[in-house]
Amino acid sequence: MENACTSAVPSDDDDSSQGTTTTPKPVAGKGTIILEEGVITSDVNKFNSIAVQVTNNDKMPIDFEVSLSDITDFATPSSPKVVRLSPGQTSTIFLNFKTKPEIEAGTYTGTVTLKSGGQVTETQLFNVE
Repeated sequence: MENACTSAVPSDDDDSSQGTTTTPKPVAGKGTIILEEGVITSDVNKFNSIAVQVTNNDKMPIDFEVSLSDITDFATPSSPKVVRLSPGQTSTIFLNFKTKPEIEAGTYTGTVTLKSGGQVTETQLFNVE
């Protein structure tokens, strides 16, 4: 039996809450992230990538850490990625995860997290169905 996964990025003005999340609230930061792909389609037990644009909005170079969280119910994430960006520079980072073979049909929510200096500067939610 095939089970497809779809990832959609909620808009910034979407105030609906889907489940609970343990991700910390973002603090005022110097970087931003944009998920490049609005929808990711996958079979269960398959490797997937999420393209994330990271931008340095500060006036000096910064090391950013980009990671996936809140996905262990339905997938196994890869290690966080670290990128050093010059002021105003944007780079695309690919975060990988593998959907679990035993996941039930339904909607799952994960988080892409951007950190700088150990502090969360921004998060973006994505849904997997």
